[in-house]
Amino acid sequence: DLHPICLVSISDRHIGAETALIQAANQKGIPSLIAPFAMSSAPSAALYRKGLDGWERRYGMRHWANRWVARFLPQWVYDYAGERLLWQPGAMILAAEITCIAPPNPWSLGGGKAWLMAVENAQDEALFIAEKIGNEKLVVTGKPSYDQVYRRWQRAADYKREICAELGLDPAKPLLVCAVPQMAEHEFLPWDEHWREVEFLFERFARLQPQVNTVLSLHPKSNFAQYAPRAEKYGLTIARRQGYDQLIPVCDVFVATFSSTVTLAIACHRPTVVLDFYGFNYDMFDAVRGIRVVRRHEDFLPLLQRLFADKDFYNEMVAGQAQAAPYWARFDGRATGRILDLIDELVEKGRQIQNLPPRQRRAALPPWSR
Repeated sequence: DLHPICLVSISDRHIGAETALIQAANQKGIPSLIAPFAMSSAPSAALYRKGLDGWERRYGMRHWANRWVARFLPQWVYDYAGERLLWQPGAMILAAEITCIAPPNPWSLGGGKAWLMAVENAQDEALFIAEKIGNEKLVVTGKPSYDQVYRRWQRAADYKREICAELGLDPAKPLLVCAVPQMAEHEFLPWDEHWREVEFLFERFARLQPQVNTVLSLHPKSNFAQYAPRAEKYGLTIARRQGYDQLIPVCDVFVATFSSTVTLAIACHRPTVVLDFYGFNYDMFDAVRGIRVVRRHEDFLPLLQRLFADKDFYNEMVAGQAQAAPYWARFDGRATGRILDLIDELVEKGRQIQNLPPRQRRAALPPWSR
């Protein structure tokens, strides 16, 4: 038999093993912790659902069970672009409610019954508090996966030379890294429209050559064989072995859509262009001076050209990222240690609760975990 002392997850709101394990752990007084993993918000989750085939019946109000849930269990409903959407299908929600594994606040990451939630930065903490996650549940630790990145960032010049040597690039030239948007892979755009957008980006990058090296970083969901001919057509390099966590600390300019990768670029003080030709219209980065959100195709290339030609403008964006960094990233190479310390504290608290009589255990849990 297993004798767990702590349950660590990336969320506590997805109906199934995640919520069932957390509920079982709570019944036994076993602590649970959500570790930082990725950005999440209710609008982005709603947009994703609305882009799926058959969403009207699965998440919308076409099915009778969904309409029943929307009427009697309104915490499961989110109003988006004039549509009422459920977090999960109505039948699944009813099963979760009957078996007592339903998260109280499903549309917010951390809206379930885990004891504590470690968050990456102060910005995320403020976001979750706004989404009605109690600040007693939240601890700003930083992101463990960034600890190794921090060490690379401290020796960025050395690592840039190594990466350029591996990719056959001149390390003396400025380096632009693009996290290629995955609009079709995540079903935000049909494939034909997605490829038109990819061709647009690659063609603009090609106009910066030979003065600028451009390296493309593909998402794990992206198929290298589909992108490689297009990159070759424009003389661009796809990094196959190096991930964004290796490339961002050494780049001069970073290009991406709305993504947690942008947070890392802020931490590393890298000027960033956020692409929003796709109608997301999020405002999360609008106030960051080191980021420019581009919503019109015709503005993209002139902005890149200015970044590489105008040193004062470039330095202004670097300073903007540095100013924003403390709010957007706890970036010091010690996040893993902070999370391990947090687990130790939770384990000790769990032992105290487990020593209580069964009838007293529930009252001793954090209020949101009962």
